[in-house]
Amino acid sequence: MARTIAINGTGTASVKPDRISISLTLFALDTDYAKAMQKASQQLESLKKSMGSVGFDSDEIKTTGFNVRTEYETVFNEINQRKNVFKGYNCIHNLKIDFDMDTERLAAVLSAISCASAEPELHIAFTVENSEEIRENLLRAAAENSRKNAEILCDATGVKLGNLISVRYDIDNMSFVSPTSYRMDRNCMLSASADGCSIDINPENIELSENVEFEWEIV
Repeated sequence: MARTIAINGTGTASVKPDRISISLTLFALDTDYAKAMQKASQQLESLKKSMGSVGFDSDEIKTTGFNVRTEYETVFNEINQRKNVFKGYNCIHNLKIDFDMDTERLAAVLSAISCASAEPELHIAFTVENSEEIRENLLRAAAENSRKNAEILCDATGVKLGNLISVRYDIDNMSFVSPTSYRMDRNCMLSASADGCSIDINPENIELSENVEFEWEIV
């Protein structure tokens, strides 16, 4: 039976964010389906117009999801009987805008969004552009780390490292998002750009790691 050695290799990286990603959610509610859709369309056009004022083309505003669902409200009558009352059709439109790290531009973008009639919910994240390149470098580092440790153990025990037999790698959904949280009240958003105020924030680095198991022959 062949002798083998299995070693987990780890690649790590601390990456500085270079992109800003703004996720927006628009809600349009009406008891009439056609009117709800019309409201959703008007919200989108208002948002596109506002974003155009700060240099974004329409095709830079990406749709990540669109959903229409019925909304009901639970009410109680005079004898405390519960009843579900139809509130309307709710059009939920999820959008995303990405641009290079620039806190002054971020302030201008937030101010433009606040001027739109759409009034979207916002989530701001700091991320990276070349995520695939970073992942590849992590895997290379994991392979080098595993082989180095395997060679050390073989040398310490008086054996030699042979051919690579197998590689075990479980792909996971790695998050390329900084843990830094950025929130701003709508009224503050409106005045941020007008007052020429922006804070030169420095988001936390994104801490990443990949683990791969390598199995070698021992000779």
